[in-house]
Amino acid sequence: QQSYIRLFELKPNIEEAKWEYCKLLILLKEWDRASQILDGLIEIDPNNIEYLILAGGVELKKQRYTVAVKYFGQVYEASPAGQYSSEAITGLIEAFKGLKNYKSAYLLLEQLFQREKVNQSLLAELATFSQNLGYLDKARFYYSTLVNNFAVDAKIVHNTALVYDYPGFEKEAAFYWEKYLAYDENYLKAHQ
Repeated sequence: QQSYIRLFELKPNIEEAKWEYCKLLILLKEWDRASQILDGLIEIDPNNIEYLILAGGVELKKQRYTVAVKYFGQVYEASPAGQYSSEAITGLIEAFKGLKNYKSAYLLLEQLFQREKVNQSLLAELATFSQNLGYLDKARFYYSTLVNNFAVDAKIVHNTALVYDYPGFEKEAAFYWEKYLAYDENYLKAHQ
């Protein structure tokens, strides 16, 4: 770190050295100093996707969610199908969650689901968001996909049974309540 500081004293305009120093600061979790350097780098090259994606990540760490949305949004807007697009969407999701803008986060989660291979944590997050936002048909799809394709805990099976526990879904609800009994055989609702 000392050699980078000395280099900046001698030649403060070396962009590549600033970039390397910034990455070092991030490894050291020195978010404020990294943010200052990234601001300078972005001023020099405002369309550099690597600068923008890293700046978004640093702003997430600093809990400056609005600024993180700006950077991740620029990355995604510049190249919606590019190398960093999934990372940009993931950053936007986290920033929107930090801003408590759950509907925007949910829409991006669905977009991420369409792009990536099915994974358990993404399905679980989508299922929970769908249930919490009242999108029961989507919650049913995500929960049942999760329960039928992955080893899940009791809470997931319980929530799956709950989203099916509505008129017209009696058969499915009974199936998932029966599965839940394997976790909690004394749960009264599952016996009904």
